[in-house]
Amino acid sequence: ASDGVKIVDITPPSVTVTPDPGVITTDGDGLNDATVIHALITDRTTVVEWRLDILDPAGAKVFARPVEYVSTTRVEADLPWDGMASGKRLPGGTYRVVAYATDIGGHAALGEAPLLICDQFMGVGEEGGEKVCVCPDRDNDGYTDMRCGGTDCDDYDRMKHPGAYEDCTADMNCDGKPVICDTGKKCLDGY
Repeated sequence: ASDGVKIVDITPPSVTVTPDPGVITTDGDGLNDATVIHALITDRTTVVEWRLDILDPAGAKVFARPVEYVSTTRVEADLPWDGMASGKRLPGGTYRVVAYATDIGGHAALGEAPLLICDQFMGVGEEGGEKVCVCPDRDNDGYTDMRCGGTDCDDYDRMKHPGAYEDCTADMNCDGKPVICDTGKKCLDGY
């Protein structure tokens, strides 16, 4: 027996996705080398399918979790990810984690969150309360690492940096010119 009341679902699922931490560094030091992506999908009726993609800064898909078919009002998943694609480290940049879901009424929704990947030689800093990739100054000589856009040719040696005094043993001032010493041990930069 029916009382003639028909319930119509006109709302899409609620989809949230949160990477924790929201920054991956690919330097292999054991800190922030991977993230866990938490996906939460709820619907008043029934979620029937969902999937998750990670898109690079240009919008190309670099990771895809296949579609999962379900029949529930709540989907919760924790997915570990190490910032790798096809066995290679991805370049630094702001990536997008996107979860998609569809309910039994055919209503689709998505949730997305940024995920920052810092290159191998980058560090993590803050600007305006947001995490950002920064080029470090590991030896605290006032010059940042050349490998990430700075000017310090050896960021682990305080004595090597632009403007440093040449000591006749190596390029101390990072100009790339050979160091030549005359017989009096006076250093000349270049030829």
